[in-house]
Order: sequence, then C-alpha cells, then structure tokens
Amino acid sequence: MEREKSIAVINSYLSEGRWQQVISYCRQELKIKPEDVDFHNLLARALIGRGYWDKAIFIYEKSLKYQPKQPKIFYELGQVYSLLQQNDRARECYMEAIAQQPEYFDALYGLAIASHKLGDWQSAVATYQQAIKLKPDEAITYFNLGVLFDQRRQLDKAIKNYRRSLELQPEVKTYNNLAGIFVKQNKYERAVQTYQAGLHLNPVSETLHNHLGEVFLQQERSDLALRSFRVAITIEPEMASAHHNLGRVWMLHGSSDHAIQSFQRTIILDPNNIWAYSDCAMALLNRGNLELSVKYLRRAIALQPLFVEAYCQRAKQLDDRDLLNRVKISCGKFLETLTTDTKLTKISRYLAQTCIRLGNVLFEYGAYSQAEPYYQKAIQLEPEKVDLYLRLGNTIAKQRRYEAAIAIYQIGLSLQPNRRQLLFQLAKAYEKIKLLDKAIDCYEKILHLKDTETIDTEAFIVCETKFFPNLPQGIYATTAAWSENYHKKDRGEECSYIEVIWGKKTQKRPKESKSSKEIVLPNPTKKDDPECGGVTCQNCMNRLMDLFEPIQVGNGAYVCPPKSHWEIEPAHTFVVSIPQGNAWIAPQKNQWQICNAIAIYTPDNYLLGDLSRFYPWYLPGCQLHDRARHEIFKIDELPSVEKIDGTVAVLSSLSGNFYYHWLIDVIPRFGILRRAGINLEEIDWFLINGADRPFQQESLAMLGIPPEKLLNSDLHPHIQAKKLIVPSFPGHLDWIPQETIDFLRENFLKVDRQNLANYPERIYISRARANHRQILNEPEIIDYLQQRNFVTVTLEDLPFTEQIAHFAAAKVIVAPHGGGLTNLVFCHTGTKVVEFFSPNYLRTDYWMVSQLLGLRHYYLVGRSFDCHPLRQLMYQSALTEDILIDLNSLEAILKVAGLF
Repeated sequence: MEREKSIAVINSYLSEGRWQQVISYCRQELKIKPEDVDFHNLLARALIGRGYWDKAIFIYEKSLKYQPKQPKIFYELGQVYSLLQQNDRARECYMEAIAQQPEYFDALYGLAIASHKLGDWQSAVATYQQAIKLKPDEAITYFNLGVLFDQRRQLDKAIKNYRRSLELQPEVKTYNNLAGIFVKQNKYERAVQTYQAGLHLNPVSETLHNHLGEVFLQQERSDLALRSFRVAITIEPEMASAHHNLGRVWMLHGSSDHAIQSFQRTIILDPNNIWAYSDCAMALLNRGNLELSVKYLRRAIALQPLFVEAYCQRAKQLDDRDLLNRVKISCGKFLETLTTDTKLTKISRYLAQTCIRLGNVLFEYGAYSQAEPYYQKAIQLEPEKVDLYLRLGNTIAKQRRYEAAIAIYQIGLSLQPNRRQLLFQLAKAYEKIKLLDKAIDCYEKILHLKDTETIDTEAFIVCETKFFPNLPQGIYATTAAWSENYHKKDRGEECSYIEVIWGKKTQKRPKESKSSKEIVLPNPTKKDDPECGGVTCQNCMNRLMDLFEPIQVGNGAYVCPPKSHWEIEPAHTFVVSIPQGNAWIAPQKNQWQICNAIAIYTPDNYLLGDLSRFYPWYLPGCQLHDRARHEIFKIDELPSVEKIDGTVAVLSSLSGNFYYHWLIDVIPRFGILRRAGINLEEIDWFLINGADRPFQQESLAMLGIPPEKLLNSDLHPHIQAKKLIVPSFPGHLDWIPQETIDFLRENFLKVDRQNLANYPERIYISRARANHRQILNEPEIIDYLQQRNFVTVTLEDLPFTEQIAHFAAAKVIVAPHGGGLTNLVFCHTGTKVVEFFSPNYLRTDYWMVSQLLGLRHYYLVGRSFDCHPLRQLMYQSALTEDILIDLNSLEAILKVAGLF
C-alpha cells in the first residue's frame, strides 16, 4: 500500500508541474527499490518537464533494461526523440511499441508523423490509414493525411481527407489548407468560399484574411485584396507576409511610395525575405531612386549569391559577336558593378546597356511587346539618349499602335529636331493612320537636311511594310477539308490525301468537328490571348503534369508513377500531295533565332492549318489556340519564291536544328512517308532544317537518304514545287507518341548487346557546354555522383551512335532537362531516370517517354533565384534559367530510387 500511495503522490505532483519534488521523491524511492520501473518512468517524465531531455532518455532506457516489454514507455521515449528532431530513433521506438501492442493508436500516430518527417511518405500514408481504422473519428489524423497527400500532389485525396477532418472538427488550419488546394487547381471562387467559411468560424484569423487577399489578387480584384491585407495587419501588426502583399497591391495601384513603406516594414519584420528586397528595389527604381534601389538589390544578392556569381563568371567567357551574348556580357558587367562598385553612374550605364541590348534581341526575335518595357527602362535611366526613342517608337509601331509610336518619335525629335531616322519613321507612322499631309511635311524636312547623320550599328529595321503579294486568302484548319474541297472544284492536277495510322492500329482517329472544315480568315492584328502562352503556357503545362499524377517523395523530389491511360486525343496523321504547293520555313539565323514558323499553302492560296505550325504553338488539349495569328501574316516580307521543277517532300519542323525536335518531329515524318506507301525513289528533294551537324548527317545516312537529295530549308526558305509532298507531324508538339519511339528504336537502336557491357551503367549527363540551363553547382554534383559510381558524359563529344549506346547500356541516368534526354527513347525497360528542373520550367516530354517504355522516372526541382528583377535581366525566359540542385534532395531521391 505504501508504494501505491507514493505513486499517487508523485502523480499529483506531476499534474501540478512540481517537477523538482517529483525528481527528489523518485530518487529517494529508487535508492530503496533501484529496479522499480514505475519510479524510473515517473522520474523520466519529471526530467522532461524540467527540459532535461538527455537525462530523461537515460532513465527511460534504464527502465526498459529492467522490463523490456513496456509499449507505453517506448511510445514516450519516441516522443522525446521526436521533440529532439531525432526522427530515426523516434520511429524505432514507435515501431517497438506497436510490435508489443499492435492496436496502440498513439504509437501509430507518432510513427506516421516520424515517417512523414523522414520523407518516407509511402509508409506514413499506410500508418495514418492504419490509425484511422483504430479510431475513425480522430479529426487530426485525417488532417495530417490530407497534408501528406497535398504534398504528394494527390490533391483529390487531400481534399477528401480535409473535408472529413472538417466534418469531425472544424478548424481554421483545415479550412486554410483546403482552400490552398483550390488555389493550386485555379479554382479561385471555391477557394474564396472556403476561406470565408473559415472566417465564419474565426473572424479574426489573420492567416485566412491574408490568404483570401492573395486569391483576390489572382482574380485581379485588387480593392478586395487591399481590404483583406489591411484587416490581417490590423489583427496582427507584425505579420510580415501581409505587409509584403499590401505592398504588391500598392504597386498595382501605381502608388510606389506606399509600396516602398510596406516593403520596408516587411524587411524589418523578416530580414531574410528576398522577395521584399526585390520588390522594394523595383518600386524605388520606378520612383527614379537608383541609389537606394541598388542597396536593396545588393542585400537580395547577398541572400542568394551563387546565381549571380556563376552568371558573372560565365559572362566573362563569352565573345561579343552574337547579339544575345552581348546582352549576357552587359548583364554580367552590371551585376558585377552592382556588387563591387560604388560608382552609381557606372552601374546605371551597364543597366541601361543591358536593357537596350535585351530590347534589341527581343525586337529581332519579333517579341515586340516584350521588348517595349526594356526600352522604357533604358529611357528612364538615360532620358537624353535620342536613339532610345527611335527604338521604342519602332517597337510600338511594330505592334500597329501608330498613335503611341508617333508620340514617342515626337519626344525624340524634341531633343534632336533634325534626326533623319526619327523623321522618316514618324512619316511612315503618319502614313499608316492616313495623315498624309503630316507625312509629306516630314519627308520634305528630310529632303532639306544635310546627309550627315551617323547610322547606329545596332539600330533596327525601319517599320516600312512590304506586303507579300500572294498572301494566303484563308486558312483551312485541316488538310483533309482542303483536299475534299479541292477535288470538288474539278482541278486539272489532282492532289492526293492518304490517311496514315501512326500508332496502335486499334486506336481511333480523332473526329473532325464542323469548325475544322471551315475556312478561317487571317487576323494578324488580333491580340494574343493573355490566358495562353502556347508551349510556354504554365496553365496548360500544369494540366499536362497533373495527368501524370507525380508524387512528391521529399523536398523538391518527385516520382512519376506508372500510368496506362491518357486523356489526350492522338494527332491526325496523313500524307498530302499538293501540285504547285508552297512551303515557307522560317530559317534559323543563330542559336536563339530558331525556326519559329512553317507555312504550307496551296495553289489556290490557302494556308493548311494542321501543317503550318508557328510559335507560340499549343500544348495538347489547349482550346485557345488561334491559327489566324500565324507568323506569315505578321512579317514584313517573305523571300522570293524559289520554283523547283520536281517533287519535294517536306520534313522540316519548328526548332528543327535542335536534337530533340530533329529526332521527335523531323525524322519521324520520313517514317510517315514510308507508312503511306510513297515511292521514295520518286522524291527529288527532302526539305529539312539543315544537315551540317553530325547527328543530322548520321541519322539521315542510317535512314538511307542520300546527301544529294537534301534541300536545306535554312538556305531555301520559300519554295514552290511542281509537286509538294507533305507528311503530317507525327504527334502533338512536346507530346511523344508510342509509334515515334518505336520508329526511332527500329531504325537507330542497332548496337551490339555484347558491346554494351563496355559502357557505364550509371551516367550523369552534363550541360556544361550548353548555352543555357546549366547546373550552377555541377562540380559538387559530379563529385557526389562519382562517389556513387556515376560516370559524367558530355553528349556533344559523342557521335550519334555512341549516344545511343550510352543510353541503351545505362541502368541509371541523372541529367538536367535538355535535348540530350531525347536518347531515353533508346533505354531498356526498368532504367531509372532522375531529371533536374529549375522551378520555373518543368516539362513532361521525357516523362512521356518513360511511361511508354516502362522506365522509372524521378525528378528534382532545384532552388529558385528569388530576386525577380535581376532574374528577368539574366534570363530572357524560364527556358534558359540555370539550375541549382540541393544535395540533400538529390540524396533523398536516390534513396527512394533504391540506388543506395
């Protein structure tokens, strides 16, 4: 009885938090009864209360030596290890508790949390589900399971668990997480309703008000967003994220002063918030305060220095013969002076030079609306530089905004009234809006000027328009519709249209809608739909990514599980023969001015929409693409038509000189010709995007296409053939069909299996020689992988057949996203692939290959450079962004892949 009384007294002390009395009492008892586990356990709990974690662990372990079968003590020991973030040890304790008592809910719950923290998410899911079977009415278990599915991108399952948790116990955090999923799904109204439901439960939740404001910002309801952020700050004045969001709203309202105050308050509350430094720098730059803007940019760089350091180092190694290289050189000098120089004039000069050159690149590329803000920024920095008004005016005129262009030209002329180029461009703009008297005045003034003007070597093409006399009068959405109508008109020379099955013979061909048979009129002045950016549209890409149902298995680490069904209609494949058919293939001018448009048009002057691709083309499933915006209707002039007395087969593709597009879009068109039964001996010329690169020459030779039959579309961009034979594209852009993979393997995978033993089983593909998208910490990555028996391969050094052999032999491939991974089509089933991405440029191309070939595909999303004003200068698009890989994430995904 005395023992029971002592334990009762100690428990009462524990409940009152009288830790020292418990410790003294237990030690007294243990002197008398050193093997009494109850007193050991009570002592350990008191030590935990005092924060003596290590001593508590020692006492628990001593207790377990005396009596090993104590599931509750193993559970409590697991709790201590969990508090110490020693999750491996915690999991071991929870597992032992469950082994001793299989239906121990608390231990199961603790094990699930420990597994979750360790990144063993599959075990965590199973354990949470086991706990739910024991106690199906515990809201917190459903909540945690929802969090786990949310992180794994299994959003429907996350929603189901969050809703069940709310049914059992409504809580603000559950409403917040559920609404967050709707935001990820772009279901903004449902997100608003869910946040508001949470606010009905707790009207003073600053978190919900802040997140609700973020949704209003997404919906462009800035007044409601402003109100939400203000409420959040009223409730919690030191909420840094709400102050930052408030600053973003003020920026949208054009109130830079208020925005600066909000961003500065954010920085006080959160000194490591790189976004706040970046936004504050932008607001200050908009106010013309370059000096203070530079200070904030420097502090942002200091938080993520590696991106800038690597960029500057690489920029120093470039030559200035290429216009894009000149942008990078200027940007590198700006970044270097920004971080090391105190002279503001020097920083300003390099920034202006970078903006000008970046504007020039975008202008040359035809991205006029994107070039415009860079010229505007340059003018803000150097308002007395007259050439900038010429550049900006021409950029605006190219967008057919002639009144605005006139205003810009006039500002330039106010600084230099006799500038010949400005007067000429002003005259042309007046002509466009039919103000002929004013145009004549400008021309007369030019005639009276002395011819002493120096021409700027980087000045651009004047906006004089030379119309192509035989511009297509309309667009057929499908070649089949044109062929049908052409035959009805009883033409002298008939075309032929052959349907081709490219893929499984059992698959159904997509049905043509009524609209696909209609003739569309060209509309070059129509503005691009802001909701879709073609192949770079993030909404469309997210939709495709969701089809793969990738599962997050760690921080930035994902796996694409096997999938057998796709909701994407296969592309319609065929071959058409067009008498006196025309082909215009935009030539590649340099590494960044690629083939961006292909136009196939008919003798009766119609553009064939499904054969005439142009950037931005569209991703499969997009409903917003408009063929009426084809590039052929936007350019100033086409090269003269070159008439060819013979039969020409068109194989060229967008970006056809690049390895990926060559293998996936160009070469399979030859296979479609074969499949259609075309007599290849009767073809006089094959029109392709060049054949000067080794992989092009080797692949063409392996197909048996003689060099003398090749016609380079870069050198012959606009032809009319006596007979033009055009195979369709083998599939949707950036969506690879099974038959394309089969064709490539059948024709190129001819390596001796015995020789494959001479190639490494684990390879890392380097992009060190690429022009963009390099791995910033590649030496660190290579060193880490070499310790795990990986061999680094630079594909540019290898012949085409050697590239094939390396991939055919490999059992594990690690590589940044890039054209080299096209060689995955030559891998064997079961090969493991780890693909690296920057966070702003994720693509599904190679996921598709892995799914179709039975490869096990994992991917890592690298760190983001969050100083967005500088990122926009450094990288012209997300496609070119460099990648920074976290070694811990790489190790985690290699473990998940079972590689060690």
